[in-house]
Amino acid sequence: MCSGRIDISLILKALELGADGVIAFGCSKGNCHYIKGNEQAEKNFDKAKEILYLLGIEPTKLKLELISPDEPWKLKETITSFITQLPNNSMTK
Repeated sequence: MCSGRIDISLILKALELGADGVIAFGCSKGNCHYIKGNEQAEKNFDKAKEILYLLGIEPTKLKLELISPDEPWKLKETITSFITQLPNNSMTK
């Protein structure tokens, strides 16, 4: 239910299984339903990006976007932008 509960191992497992990238959405800053879940999510994604970098994998394969429910347009824009910037993206081939 909370982006802060997305474990680093799940992020890495998705890539290991062949995902072109991993994107997650959480509550906007100051609006987390679980107080600091979005801050934890940011930490988890930052650590996962560090691990990818050390493995020689583009950290741009990961994205965490914190948005408000009042911004449904931002969801579509973020997903579209993320997909098009992915290296070796099978969805744009």
